[in-house]
Amino acid sequence: GVLTIDTISVTIGSSGGTSVLRADILYSTDPTFATSTQLGTTITLGNASYTRVKFSALNIVLNPGQSIYVRILPWNSSAAAITGKYLAILNMAIGGSSVPIPVASGIIWPCISDVNSGVSTGTIIAGTTTLNNLTNYGSQTYNGINGQSLYTGTVWQAESAPAEGRYIQFVASPKSGGTLVVDSVRMKLAAWATPDFRVSVYYSKDPAFTLSSGIQLRNDIAVSNGTFSKTLSTLRSNNTFNSGESMYLRLYPYHITTSGDQWKLLGLDSIAVFGKVTGITADPPTVSSTAISGISTTFVSTGGNITTDGGAAVTDRGIVYSSTSTSPTITDSKIQTGTGSGIFTTQLSGLTAGTTYYARAYATNSAGTSYGTVLTFTTMAVLTVPVVTTTAVTSILAITANSGGNVSDWGGSTVSARGICWSTSPLPTIANSVTTNGNGIGSYSCSFCSLSPSTIYYVRAFATNDTGTGYGAELTFSTQATAPDVEKTVNKDGSGDYTTIQAAFSAVPDNYSGRWIIHVKPGTYYEKCTLASTKSNVFLIGEDAATTI
Repeated sequence: GVLTIDTISVTIGSSGGTSVLRADILYSTDPTFATSTQLGTTITLGNASYTRVKFSALNIVLNPGQSIYVRILPWNSSAAAITGKYLAILNMAIGGSSVPIPVASGIIWPCISDVNSGVSTGTIIAGTTTLNNLTNYGSQTYNGINGQSLYTGTVWQAESAPAEGRYIQFVASPKSGGTLVVDSVRMKLAAWATPDFRVSVYYSKDPAFTLSSGIQLRNDIAVSNGTFSKTLSTLRSNNTFNSGESMYLRLYPYHITTSGDQWKLLGLDSIAVFGKVTGITADPPTVSSTAISGISTTFVSTGGNITTDGGAAVTDRGIVYSSTSTSPTITDSKIQTGTGSGIFTTQLSGLTAGTTYYARAYATNSAGTSYGTVLTFTTMAVLTVPVVTTTAVTSILAITANSGGNVSDWGGSTVSARGICWSTSPLPTIANSVTTNGNGIGSYSCSFCSLSPSTIYYVRAFATNDTGTGYGAELTFSTQATAPDVEKTVNKDGSGDYTTIQAAFSAVPDNYSGRWIIHVKPGTYYEKCTLASTKSNVFLIGEDAATTI
């Protein structure tokens, strides 16, 4: 806030058998006193007596970040012996009044995938989320709510207005001791499988408010189908929330048409409440460290997540690290990654091979610097080939089989290729038959093809980086002999082997190495058929294009 200094007072005197001691009192907002102002006139100090000196109506205004410095300068008015003279000071007091400065703050629910918690960008405002008579659906691409109470099991019922008790609610509160003035509410809304969703937005200080007692924030919102659109509303009344009060914000969805299609979603993203808070001070940010990954000889990857800014803008953030200090700070080596809250990632480079380091995320605002958990890692001594394991061979037929691998360690440089190699001779390499299955670490699967029946094969997984190629353990398998063709007939009249196509599919044995041919006689077959992935080489042949349906 802004501090206005009204008075400066001090009890002052001298001791030492002399009355020649004098004092001047000065103040400045500059700690070097390059410029200063004298308070009153020179004070004559009485010997062995004290005087209370008070300076009033000063009106010295200090803005945020400024300080006042007061100096008492003693001196002798005439020549005297140097020793035995003392300046006595008692009860120095600086008085005034402060006016809080509103601090811009807000809360954002980035994506409504967990309806039981809100994610805040600052601790000035805290928030929660609840659903009432609605079912939540979430994914990485969109998040939404399915208005289940609008759906009777057969059709969606048309409504012309929101229904009492069906809503999603967000709660925003000022930090304890503060007063929040909300100036705007923002959100992104979208619909899937319908253009006919509408949303009413209401708010209140009463957690049990009804549609009739709440304040409607804006006219009902027509939600775009398949595309998030932004909405912004400004509060003009009843928008001050004192310490202990909360803003209860509700979104009431309803459908304006009757429809028999159950699958309708209302998407919600970036639901936000913004305003200004007074009467409190900021706290340091809350930050966590991201696990170390991609460890090489001279670099690693890591990051952090600033979940709350403490009520003041984050002006610096990043990673601090050291090979000697187990609790590194911003005075050690650091990588800066910008400003603001949220998740950040970075790479620590220029490290020494084969060395143990300590690292953690940090974030700084006007209240100070906070740190995440200390993470320990050791850089690789030398670069190596990737570490890969071979997956068991399955679905072995006469000319095909399945296998795969898992790259568990990259060896310190990017895995550019991975796959399976095989041969009729032991210890196959990438010079033999291969499949390529992408790049990077992790598991993968693939299929062999163009094998020979009744043949022994040797197989192992491989992964390649800048250093070379690493191989998994060698596995051996034998392909099946080619089985004879089998022919079956489906006929609705019961004269064939089966009366339905599904029955014929279900009878196909797993991993049969010959052709399994199913002839379908004329007729219309109303079926939704499923053929398991373990049933191979199946041929479905209709007898006549015009009559076999």
